[in-house]
Amino acid sequence: MYKCGFYESDITPPLGCSIPGYFRKRLGEDILERLHAKAAVISDGKTEIAFLVLDCLNLNYTFWERIANRIKMYTGIPYSNLIISSTHTHTGGSSCDSTDAEEPDKAYLEMLPLLAADAVTLAKKRMQPCTLRYASGTVEGFSFVRNYRMRDGSIRTNPGWDNPDVVESYSEPNKEFPLLFAEDESGNPLGVIANFALHNDCVAGNAYCADWAGRLGTELKKTYGEDFVTVCTTGPCGNINHNNYISGKRGAFTYRDIASAMAKEAVHLIENTEPVEGEISVVSRKVKIKTRQLPEGELQAMREFVEANEAPAPGTTNLASPESFATKYSYALGCIQKYDGMPPEKDILLNVFTIGDVCFYSMPGEVFSQFREMIKADTPFKKYFVITLANEWHHGYIPIREFENTPVYEADYVSNTLDFSAGYTMVETLLEMAQKLTEK
Repeated sequence: MYKCGFYESDITPPLGCSIPGYFRKRLGEDILERLHAKAAVISDGKTEIAFLVLDCLNLNYTFWERIANRIKMYTGIPYSNLIISSTHTHTGGSSCDSTDAEEPDKAYLEMLPLLAADAVTLAKKRMQPCTLRYASGTVEGFSFVRNYRMRDGSIRTNPGWDNPDVVESYSEPNKEFPLLFAEDESGNPLGVIANFALHNDCVAGNAYCADWAGRLGTELKKTYGEDFVTVCTTGPCGNINHNNYISGKRGAFTYRDIASAMAKEAVHLIENTEPVEGEISVVSRKVKIKTRQLPEGELQAMREFVEANEAPAPGTTNLASPESFATKYSYALGCIQKYDGMPPEKDILLNVFTIGDVCFYSMPGEVFSQFREMIKADTPFKKYFVITLANEWHHGYIPIREFENTPVYEADYVSNTLDFSAGYTMVETLLEMAQKLTEK
């Protein structure tokens, strides 16, 4: 029998802290849904693994390392046995050292790694014999590929509402919704690890909110009790959000609508789960990935452009208007910040965990949905999760090769700093790692 423990730590910032995302400075003025660090620790008696998910936009390596060091200090769980990821909510608090807010953020940035790591420590303290069960379903009608074919043959990201030049979506989203459910020896529910591919960017404004991923946990507490913890991991959704520019139905549903539908499907799935049996195995590997390099002279030209112009008004950057001054300025500034001193390659940390016949793949960055389809086609485990935004986000988007040399937002130099082979190399490596586990 397995042992497991779940815990959630409140990581909601004080009012006045910065909210990253949306290309403008925002300071928290209210709270819609409190933010959490949610953890699950699972052991088969020989091997112990931990999952930790933070309601924040991203994590840089420094933060990941601080969290992992504290977890190891207090629990003994090594780096290789951790998957630390973010939900990528666009209404969370600061989660990296580069922030333009002042004293409130400095205090929050000191506390966040401690509170996040302690969720794992406290989950371990609550470990008890448990039964694990798996199920996978689908959630329909809320996720849409945000890259569109236009009448002129180009491909655009989020091309704007009521745009007559939109022809069709570039591809189809993945709608799979796998769950790993845990209950104690008496059949009482303890928690669930969930996975779904949809950007947590359904909420705007200046109020902290855990978006649909956080709300899903709130909804499931209504069925399973206040102590039930939902560790909601983000699937490959670099190119998926909740807006359907084909239908033009702006604001057709809210993050609460999404969470409510997902909770309904989760309850149905949990009632029809299959028992999980077998040992826990872990493979962790670093793979070297080439970075992109700006064409010669372009970085200097961007420096001159930024120095010669005043910064645009906050909030004027618009993905639907890539030729506007505000968007060009934001792009130039982003390139300067990312490519000044960019190394020729980076070490990328990948993890594969198995619990019996259930496999967990983890990848960094905002991964395109096509890479999940590649894993699905060749995985030796038919029960699987693909967790993204893991270990470190700052590699940016992981797009497909077809978008190289296109104006697609996720493929520009700021959004994507890795070579276009990155996603393919990661998937190939992950599948090799998984195959080795089947040969044990």
